[in-house]
Amino acid sequence: MQALVLLLLGGIEAFQRRNPRGFEGLQTSFGSHSLQKPVGGAAEERGTTMQALATRDEIIELQTELVSLSSKVPHHIVFRKFKQIVKKGGEPDGAAFESVLRACQRAPSGPFALKVSQVLREMPPQDMLQGFFFVEDEGADLHPLTPLYGMAVEACARDAAPLDALRIMDLMREVSIPRIERNYVSVLRAAAQNRELDSESLAQIAGTAMRLLKVDGIRPGGDTYSMLLQTLLRAGRPEAALAAFEAMNDAQKSDMPPSNWGRAVLAASRCRNPEKVHELVEEAWGRGIRLSVPDMKAALRCLGQDGDGRFRSDVVSMRHWRIATRLLETIGDKASVDDYHFAITACGRAGKGQKALELFAELKALTGDEPAPRKTYNSCLHAALREEMMEETQQLLSEMQANKISFDVVTYNIMLDQYAQRGDWRGAIRTLQEMDDADDVSPNVVTFGTVIAAAARDKVSIVASELLSRMLARDTTPNTPCLMAALEACCVDPEEEDACASAIKVANLMIDAQIDVDEDRRPLISQLLVEALRRDDAVDNSDLIQRSLDFLGISANDAAERIRSAEL
Repeated sequence: MQALVLLLLGGIEAFQRRNPRGFEGLQTSFGSHSLQKPVGGAAEERGTTMQALATRDEIIELQTELVSLSSKVPHHIVFRKFKQIVKKGGEPDGAAFESVLRACQRAPSGPFALKVSQVLREMPPQDMLQGFFFVEDEGADLHPLTPLYGMAVEACARDAAPLDALRIMDLMREVSIPRIERNYVSVLRAAAQNRELDSESLAQIAGTAMRLLKVDGIRPGGDTYSMLLQTLLRAGRPEAALAAFEAMNDAQKSDMPPSNWGRAVLAASRCRNPEKVHELVEEAWGRGIRLSVPDMKAALRCLGQDGDGRFRSDVVSMRHWRIATRLLETIGDKASVDDYHFAITACGRAGKGQKALELFAELKALTGDEPAPRKTYNSCLHAALREEMMEETQQLLSEMQANKISFDVVTYNIMLDQYAQRGDWRGAIRTLQEMDDADDVSPNVVTFGTVIAAAARDKVSIVASELLSRMLARDTTPNTPCLMAALEACCVDPEEEDACASAIKVANLMIDAQIDVDEDRRPLISQLLVEALRRDDAVDNSDLIQRSLDFLGISANDAAERIRSAEL
């Protein structure tokens, strides 16, 4: 056992340096703990006894010195004293283990805490096994050695050494030492603070800790979820981090550090979930919690970009601008150009053109002679046009030209959107021609979709189907909204012959180009197609209707049922 301890403390190389003859020389290395029985006369036996007594006195003296060392003594001195006790064949008592483990926490040193734990496994202090050496908060129902192992795990947490912490937890399992929730909190804190392991490793450590927690029958508390949130966020798992936060009950959320509210907001932001960001920010403010500037900036960025643009309702989307502007105000003089941009964008999407332009004026005062970014001008244009602020819109366009800020595809698409709302397909096509004439600007699928929507609003199916054909000629594949807008034009065009001819064109384009139609929109597309293809009684399109339904994966009965329901 002493040989094993020496290997643990110093490694194989240190063992070989001290024992050139290998294990054969062990009898000369550990005094009274010799593995071979001494031979010789009474003088030799008396010498051996005297040596044993001297070694015992040295061990007692070393233990006394070790325990008496204050917290100001450098940790390496404490480590050296502990090593000397073991190398001389002594068995450290509870006080010695406590002293060296506190030094491990001060250092901090997770690797040495692991080595001490391995010694603790091989030579548990008998004085602690006979009764408690000191009292911990958990109570007297614990194993006497649980606090010592807990100190070792805590040393790993302070050293950001989660792997060493998990190895100590495994040692506890081997010797049937009960593990408590605090140990798992330390493991997770070690992982959250680690800057060397990759994201996948950190996520695996978090998963292992939670699995073992369940195996031990321990119900996670607020501290566990709090550290799990930090670890998963550090591991680049924002969805799981947000789930950890949501798993806490109201009391646990109230007791956790305010910084974890910011981490939850950050997780929701990284998930690109503006609704959850909105909810968390409001709840944090309602509890009187002050979010950090970086967390507020992350929230503002998410609210400005609006995630993927999918909301439970328009009402939710419309409310984002209030939180966004309040965040900007709270950030104060630490607000950047990007922060203003995201707040302006949130206002624009909510149709608050006047507020967006007020913020834009503040931004220009902040930047001075430096012109605002093109993306911010685009957001202001969008906001102004939504409130039909035509004079302000023209002023913004003039400013862009004066500042030599060229229009990009987003700028043109914003202007096209207003044509679409008015059904001005002629103005939309003129703008499309301007894009063709401009340098470094190419119409995209959104551009064509918006122009097609303008034609559909004016009930001109020929223009809509021609634009769809022009898209394919430019190697721009139409998406589902483009296809729906073209078919809607065919359904509402008062000229039935034109509408039917255009529908035939659209159906053939869809099949020939193998347009990828969104699964959830296929029933509605099929309904629009059938209605449009049946508008001219003089034309039999039954074969084309069947081929279109087959392409969409919709049965004729389902399509007929949808049409009957729509007619009712």
